[in-house]
Amino acid sequence: MDNLHDEAVTAKKNSIVSAGIILLIIAISIPVLFIIVFVLIFLLSPSYKIDYKGEFVNSSGETYSAEIRSDSKSLVPKSFLKLSDDEGRSVDYRVDLYYDYEPEVALPDDMRIVAIDADSYMAWVYDKDDGEFISYHTMGDDIFEKSFYLDSEIRYVDEYEIKAINAIENNSALNELPNDNGRRNKWENYFSRLKQEYQNSSKTESKEDSV
Repeated sequence: MDNLHDEAVTAKKNSIVSAGIILLIIAISIPVLFIIVFVLIFLLSPSYKIDYKGEFVNSSGETYSAEIRSDSKSLVPKSFLKLSDDEGRSVDYRVDLYYDYEPEVALPDDMRIVAIDADSYMAWVYDKDDGEFISYHTMGDDIFEKSFYLDSEIRYVDEYEIKAINAIENNSALNELPNDNGRRNKWENYFSRLKQEYQNSSKTESKEDSV
């Protein structure tokens, strides 16, 4: 009888342990499943959402396609504006969106896309907050992009920036900018400062190499 009692007690303990293990597995599995589902939704969802899709007409009457999109997977919200012409040339840059405004407020005050040759072009953007920049783009096999922000602090100037400046100046692309407030002269002066800084840094490097 004692053996039967012990076996019954042992069986009961084993069943309790088994039930406890099952409950523990279920308790662990539920949050794990939630995490897996959340990760799958995050990975399979689009990386961005379109906030605005329309057109932008610049001061000379040229029409560009405009698209504002937001990065939906970033912990810090990021929005980007892309302006394109009919030839497929475009400029794409980060903008600020505010919840109490319509997305199109992020459109610039004025802009131009100027063809330099078959494989390169210049994009000029004048923002509503008076920010102004030029970006140089190449296409084809030798793809690169360089951006210049008017009157920004000059630090290190590399050879690709000089290549972009020379291409812009040699093809008189700055002549396509509106000439209000001496805009072209400002850019010519800024590019001249950049080229001077490049020459100065090259001379410094040459002296250091000769030591």
